[in-house]
Amino acid sequence: MIDVHHKLLLRISQRAQKEMDDQTRKQRRMIRSSLATLHTLSLVLLDENISDGELRRTLFERVDKEQLTLQMTKVATWLTGKYSHVFNLVVARFAYLRQFAPVFLKHLDFRLEEGVQSSVIEAIRLLREMNAENRRKLSADAPLDFIPQKLRPLVEMDGTVNKRAWECALLSAVRDELKAGNLYVMQSTHFGRFDNFFIPDGAWDMHRETFFKRAGLPVKTEEVSTFLEKRFNRAFDDFLELLPENTYVNINENGWQLSVDPAEKLEAAGQQRLEDLKAWLSDNMRLIKLPELLIEVDNELYFTNHFIASGQQETRDAARVCSVLATIMAHGCNIGPYTMARLTQGISYRQIKWVTDWQLTEEAQRQALAQIVNALSRLDVTHSWGQGTTSSSDGQRFRLKRKLL
Repeated sequence: MIDVHHKLLLRISQRAQKEMDDQTRKQRRMIRSSLATLHTLSLVLLDENISDGELRRTLFERVDKEQLTLQMTKVATWLTGKYSHVFNLVVARFAYLRQFAPVFLKHLDFRLEEGVQSSVIEAIRLLREMNAENRRKLSADAPLDFIPQKLRPLVEMDGTVNKRAWECALLSAVRDELKAGNLYVMQSTHFGRFDNFFIPDGAWDMHRETFFKRAGLPVKTEEVSTFLEKRFNRAFDDFLELLPENTYVNINENGWQLSVDPAEKLEAAGQQRLEDLKAWLSDNMRLIKLPELLIEVDNELYFTNHFIASGQQETRDAARVCSVLATIMAHGCNIGPYTMARLTQGISYRQIKWVTDWQLTEEAQRQALAQIVNALSRLDVTHSWGQGTTSSSDGQRFRLKRKLL
């Protein structure tokens, strides 16, 4: 629910910003004209050769009065009207946001982290009561401290609080406080109380001394510095003492010198057998394109069901499955949604973005990956590769200067 709330606010903000940008492009002529007028007015005002008595007459000689009045009217709408701030366009989408907000606030128990001073919890409680009683008017003592200072003039005007703007600001504050860790949700794993990840103080006091003694670490804080210094010096002494016998690393006037593992060289017969094996593997290697492979695996495992709404999983519409697979390739191959949409026929950028924002969740990815790993572990060939406790990763080479070693 919290992830969906975050994505919902992000989408609303993005659309509001897009509307703002579109309107700015439409008014670019007016903006350029107003800037030209401002430039002319500034030149006249800064000209010291023009006396104060002649200033007004000179201004209207350079700038048409009717044009200036028209520009002032249009500029006023940008400074104080709908397009003065993107938050106003977010509030304009309040009806859409209102479809989800009451349920979101009703079913989640929000709490403040210890030591955090904020009125956001009080505001959430007030909004819950208003939703339960179907009240539309905001009380006079509604908290406003949680609203950022730059948004306060847009929420409270002439002593009157705009209820829609106040609620939009609250929902944004809930998102921001959750991301900052100032707010947590009871019984939540990802957004729970931070201290829940630690051993309680009482339990730690009982095990603290035993733990440090078993680990060979100092119990008292003041002994830590001396302990680490001795340990560091002992490590250097051991290294220098064994340096003459060290075949892996050496130190000279050029710095650290690391040895290289000798390459294994096969005799002629062994090299020929290796080449024969490579040729056999190459001839018998199955060639398949990545989209075909993903479709084949999905037809066997149905792992895309984790990225499809539960009510749509039984039908398994081919177009929906393909849009999910295209989204996975877009991100997994670092192609990106935009380029992927141009490379794929019948799947639009909007479809890929929709899957990315609403269906490609972290939990769904975990479940799909677990299903694939379990299927791999059931294959006979996997039993020839150990217990599955280790993995092989792509080798990466990092270039470092010698002195950094």
